[in-house]
Amino acid sequence: MTMATHVEVSHPSAVADLTPRLSAAEEVIRFIRMKPLGAIGAFIILAMLGIALFAHALAPYDPYLGDYAVQFARPSADHWFGTDEFGRDVMTRIMYGARIALFVGFSASVAGCTIGGLLGVISAYVGGTVDLRLERVMDVLLAFPQLILALAV
Repeated sequence: MTMATHVEVSHPSAVADLTPRLSAAEEVIRFIRMKPLGAIGAFIILAMLGIALFAHALAPYDPYLGDYAVQFARPSADHWFGTDEFGRDVMTRIMYGARIALFVGFSASVAGCTIGGLLGVISAYVGGTVDLRLERVMDVLLAFPQLILALAV
């Protein structure tokens, strides 16, 4: 019985296809085609960022100034989303509220990543009982449904 041992060995870079680098516009188009839901999410976040950054220029009214003559007004050409109980324009308040919403969301993400990264580094570096205890604490936290845990905190 003989075995096939004849295998051609060559350097991977010698036979690899070298594809040309895509431009930034081509990368964006490729991303939109490959992941349309991700592209829609990115568009929504970028639109919120743009609206939040330029709220002072885009908003037609002062978000804090009330006009009791137009309380609970329905959507119209003057107030696209209507007005609230104090006569404030709802669309303007949403534009300015996007600033707070984005700040809270990004701050929570940064804080969570920082704390999680630090706990992971501490657990990996120290090891032993510290690693075991941190692992058990995480197991307990992950055992609770997230909604109930969010309501409790």
